[in-house]
Amino acid sequence: MVAMSQQVELYPGDPSEPKIYHGYLDGSLPIEFSYQMGNEELTGWISYGSDSTQTPLEGKIFKDEVLLYEFDDTDVSGVLTGTVHDDQTAWSWSTHDYEITLPIALSIGDVSAASEVAIYRVADEDQRGLLIIDESRSHVCIQDEASTMLKWVDLLCTQDTCRSSQNQSGSVLMGRSDNDHVVMNSQRLESAHRIPVATVSNASPCYFEAFSYPDLSGLRWRAWIKTVLQPKQQYDQVKCPPDQESTRFERRRYGDFYLTLVSRDLVCGYLTFRDHNHSRVETIPFNYDRNKDQFFRLKDLFRTDYDYSFFLKKYIDEAKRRLLYKEDPVARSLIEKMPFTHYTLSPTGLIFFTDWNTVFGRRSIAVPFDDFLSFVSEKNIINYVTKPRYR
Repeated sequence: MVAMSQQVELYPGDPSEPKIYHGYLDGSLPIEFSYQMGNEELTGWISYGSDSTQTPLEGKIFKDEVLLYEFDDTDVSGVLTGTVHDDQTAWSWSTHDYEITLPIALSIGDVSAASEVAIYRVADEDQRGLLIIDESRSHVCIQDEASTMLKWVDLLCTQDTCRSSQNQSGSVLMGRSDNDHVVMNSQRLESAHRIPVATVSNASPCYFEAFSYPDLSGLRWRAWIKTVLQPKQQYDQVKCPPDQESTRFERRRYGDFYLTLVSRDLVCGYLTFRDHNHSRVETIPFNYDRNKDQFFRLKDLFRTDYDYSFFLKKYIDEAKRRLLYKEDPVARSLIEKMPFTHYTLSPTGLIFFTDWNTVFGRRSIAVPFDDFLSFVSEKNIINYVTKPRYR
């Protein structure tokens, strides 16, 4: 049963007994915090990322709110706020001056434990694709057959409005995003796969970084992930100013992933890395065969006697012209200059897409298998993702 309820009492049970909460700051950085009542005041601690250092907390409980002040030596470096609204408890973290406020998503279990995403195949008449649920972070992502404009959405739900079955075909899952829109209400969800997820995180007084990725077991996959992550980790290079309380987590770096195809053998999608202000956004696609422990390239998909580069260039150029016709002038001028060089597999074909842009987001072009399957080798891996065998 997927139960991602955010219903948490401000102080359940005996107030004098400490209780440890686990969660994610801004959906990325694992945190732990604890508090207990003593002499009409709250005392506790908070720790961030992989650092086990416990920063002191002090505060009070009001009628429908708890305030916990985080102290760096004698200065207030942050504020934790828990507010009850419509029987839901929303937690957030802020700098001492409230210039920065970040949400806290409480996790069902210990965030240091292994987590995973559940992938469901959506088979409705009006919608097909993948529904990916990150249970530990209470996030959901819906990927249709021909788009890479994906994002994680907060999934806030209770036992009555959010339910699914891990093993039962045709299960029901319904949830609501934070803007109260129905995320999914499908009678035809097929439970397909579960992918383990790893998170690498570090935090200093003025900076934190948190990178999540599929935690696959292949040696080549692990070597590739290590190569990708090493230059992204800047924890040791960031120098914090002396007035740490005024720059608490002023800088943040995130890494996340999105899946476009998951089958028995294949895991395809892309990693994204960005700063908190989107000043630097990087996209790294992957198409990985976990059975053979190998990545494959475009030239690996086609017959050796076929000029696939000419075919794809012509196809993408024509699709791009049609795409630009629908865009507004500002987006059109930017998209014209952006190449569709990233590619990944989906259940229905190849998807080529741009980097992420602060103006128009991301644009993608789908190349259906039906348009080039005759140019694929009989032994090629694509044959294992085309109907009816791609499960």
